[in-house]
Amino acid sequence: SSFSMNMALVFRFIFLLVSITTLVYSLLDFEPARQFLFMGYLSNWLNLVSILYFFLSFMVVLLRRNVLKQPGLNKNVHWVIKVMWALFSMACVGEITAVAFYWALQYVFVGGMPITWITWMQHCLICVFVFIDGFIIGRIPLRAKQVIFPMNLLFWFWFWTAIHYIFGIGVGNKTDGNEGSDDKDVTAISDDDSLYPGLINWGSLQGRSTAISFVMTAVLSPLVFYMCWMVSFYGRQRYKSDVKQRKNKKGDDGHQS
Repeated sequence: SSFSMNMALVFRFIFLLVSITTLVYSLLDFEPARQFLFMGYLSNWLNLVSILYFFLSFMVVLLRRNVLKQPGLNKNVHWVIKVMWALFSMACVGEITAVAFYWALQYVFVGGMPITWITWMQHCLICVFVFIDGFIIGRIPLRAKQVIFPMNLLFWFWFWTAIHYIFGIGVGNKTDGNEGSDDKDVTAISDDDSLYPGLINWGSLQGRSTAISFVMTAVLSPLVFYMCWMVSFYGRQRYKSDVKQRKNKKGDDGHQS
């Protein structure tokens, strides 16, 4: 209906605007001397993927009546919609995986992470927005084969962290401030010049880095994807059932009149 299309347009515009604002504010809040590494972090990768997804989902609603009409059964969908679905699979699964990575490993295991509104946006709310947009507003049909998209995204991110280590790019963490500290863990983390000190370091923490990257890419990512696939499948079945019931009800009303 026109009302539902307009509401979808409003919500998707809000999601897009909030996601862009979060990424821009996060960049401006980033340490100036390290801004060249801003896109080197998983949360920022996924923030950008979510922005691309929200932009396409917004444009699909805006242009749907004239350009992107849904085809009939067993017909190919428009390529823009296919790209949007691929971005959704990456954004949804990637965001959930990144949320688990941040709260379970960075915040709890390593500790010392400040909690700001940007933290909540990048590691909670944008994930919720993607979920609402894809499963409730858009009712996007995830396909089992699309599991390769979020897995590929994570693979290339871990590949980037390895390149970051091999070429010694660093993040400026190596200081002499803790040389006299009796806490070896504090000293080790403060001198860890990797993107994720204490977690991902392909030099001094090869075993931990391999385990984390493997579990997140080959175990957690597919697990999250197929959980999302089940949500998508159930949502589409429920929607088809509701549509069928409404049609039957209209038919009964027509016969009675």
